[in-house]
Amino acid sequence: MRDPETGLRTFLIGHEALISSARSTARPAYDSAIPNNPALMERLLDGSLAALGLADEERINHRFVLTEAPCQPNSARALLMELLFEAYEAPGICFGIDALFSYFYNRPGEGATPKETMRFAREDAVVVSCGYNATHVLPVVGGRIKPNLVKRVNVGGATMTDQLTRRLQLLHPEHSSMLSTGRVELLKEKMCYVSEEYDAELKKIREEPDYFDEVSKTVKVPTGEASEKPAMSAEEQARSRQARIDNGRRLNKLMQEKRKSRAGARDKDVSGTEAEPEDTSYTPEEVEALYDSMKKLYDVKRIEDMRDIDEDKYYIAMCVGQWESSTALNEEIDKRQLLVDEERAKLSAGKTRAAEAAWWKRVREDELLSMSDSELSAPELKRKRHVRALRGAAEARLRAKRAKLAAKAEAERKAEEIEKMRTERPQEYLTKLRTERDELAERLKRRDAAREAGSDRRSQAARERMRLLAQHAGSKAGFDDDPGRGNSKGRGRGRGKGRGRGRGRGRGRGRGKKKVEEDTFGMDDADWDVYRSMKVGNDGTDSDDNSGEERARLKAVRVEIMDMAPDDVDPTMTIPVGSALLYEENKYADEFPVTVDRIRTPELIFQPTLAGVEQCGIVEALQMSTSSKSSIVREVFLTGGVANTSGLKRRICAELRKAFPIDWGDSIVSGVRTAKDPVLDAWRGAAKFAETGGRVFKDACITKAEYEEMGNGYIKEHAFGNVFYPTPILSAADLELKKKLQKQASKRGRPRSLVLG
Repeated sequence: MRDPETGLRTFLIGHEALISSARSTARPAYDSAIPNNPALMERLLDGSLAALGLADEERINHRFVLTEAPCQPNSARALLMELLFEAYEAPGICFGIDALFSYFYNRPGEGATPKETMRFAREDAVVVSCGYNATHVLPVVGGRIKPNLVKRVNVGGATMTDQLTRRLQLLHPEHSSMLSTGRVELLKEKMCYVSEEYDAELKKIREEPDYFDEVSKTVKVPTGEASEKPAMSAEEQARSRQARIDNGRRLNKLMQEKRKSRAGARDKDVSGTEAEPEDTSYTPEEVEALYDSMKKLYDVKRIEDMRDIDEDKYYIAMCVGQWESSTALNEEIDKRQLLVDEERAKLSAGKTRAAEAAWWKRVREDELLSMSDSELSAPELKRKRHVRALRGAAEARLRAKRAKLAAKAEAERKAEEIEKMRTERPQEYLTKLRTERDELAERLKRRDAAREAGSDRRSQAARERMRLLAQHAGSKAGFDDDPGRGNSKGRGRGRGKGRGRGRGRGRGRGRGKKKVEEDTFGMDDADWDVYRSMKVGNDGTDSDDNSGEERARLKAVRVEIMDMAPDDVDPTMTIPVGSALLYEENKYADEFPVTVDRIRTPELIFQPTLAGVEQCGIVEALQMSTSSKSSIVREVFLTGGVANTSGLKRRICAELRKAFPIDWGDSIVSGVRTAKDPVLDAWRGAAKFAETGGRVFKDACITKAEYEEMGNGYIKEHAFGNVFYPTPILSAADLELKKKLQKQASKRGRPRSLVLG
């Protein structure tokens, strides 16, 4: 992947390649435990040696111990040998099988001589390697592996994880994005177990509800809503809150300084000096008293101005105001002017000018709106319409705000009533919830049935819809319901003078043609009513109206009922017939149950056909490998990651007792054992062999001189490795066939390495 900062390509090895940003581009260096990519193998070895602190070494002066698959092809082994000898100049390489190294590490070593410690605990045994890609049965006879008796079952930990992932994503599609391979593998390791009697336990789960509840486990899905940060203490929360307040004040101060600087730039005088910036911002509460005094003064002055316009109205206003003379009116004006001046003095000069300018603008707009359109000029009329539009928008926003506050208050009131009913009258509240649940479920059921009926072209709703479409299309194209008149260019018999082109009855001679009307569908709003007649909903509403909201509400109601009455049986929950073991309803939105998959997942190594693999199970493979030799079956050793599954040893003991003669039973039960650490004992066994093997380990290593003499793929046989079989030399006919197949593969675009090794 590329580094987002530097843009350079970086290589991630091992667990580093499983991060979210690199998972999509990660590639394995193995194909079913067989190395097949030299470039990736070199990257893998570089990363491993760098982790060991050997990145700066010019050559590696240590012998390598590598594990390989049982019966691995010589060509795959040759790839690693060439890489290690040519690129790293390794002094020696030892190849072994990881399952045999694990068996070697788990041998009891008390009282054994150094030479005996390099052997297995028993010379005749069966090692079962439950690996990630496959499961191998490795018979050991006389202290050596027998390749002709080795059996491989193409089911391993990866197959189990893949099957469990697919089933969980199918059963719970709402959580499919969270059910990644890594998470499902963790679920498999924590929750799955091997059933001693698979079919009997399935029947028991189906028929006994108590046992079903005992087996079923609930998995919590990470929703991403919870914060990954630890919870803060009260003091930390107070400091965080105070920091947010200080940041807000500092930002407000910066904005005020910015506005002042802009006002100072506008007020710059001619001499080049800047005027002192003034604070013109104010709140409605600050200027409320000023506006009140200005309105009172304005009302009195309007009465004084009325004397020159209409004396009758002037004297009427004087009587209403109880002013005996114009002198009293002037005294009232002076008094109200003093009140205005007092309110001005309470504010700064900048705020006073800004507030008075806004007030007078409002007054002029009110006067403009009060005048009739006939008294205004064209610019004034345009201005009036603009002001009216602005006033209407402001009033609409105010009404919407009030409506929102009213709705919020109403919702809070209803929530308080519901909470009061829930605490004081829980049974009544539970009955109300059940009624609402039944109504919502029935409504959604009708809509789903109507939608499904509409999708069927033979249903009544679909036929009615097609009839309306054909009728409307025919009327727009010039057809009518009269079968005797033809209007199209199709050939037919029509009434009239002569032979006509159209659909109809009767005979005539000559040609007749009616003009086709132009299609004007949609120009009339009534045209769209045809679609309202074609709704598939049988309850008078569209099948998709509010479906999402109603489904969410139904889910919330079910959760609330489950919290109040955990034993309540929901009659609206229907389980498909014949799928009781496959269908499990989630009680909560962020949880899902796992029941049958707990035993079905590990059952794949006993019944590979459950995963679509046409092979025998592990027990049948043991039968074929042992060839009815009791001495081999008396020591069955289990290793590999899948061997950690609970109940595997008990199940294999039971299956072997059924498969072999009855007199072998006690010896089989006592001979089946599992590695102390099935995952890491293979590494520990290889490390023990390299550390304490001495001369035996040196004889098992291939030197570079032997590699150059014997060729690629050669190995030295030892107790913990494969048996060497030389690669057969192809005849001339075989070489010609190989070239022919390679040529055909290259034409199809396939790599040559896939054809005959």
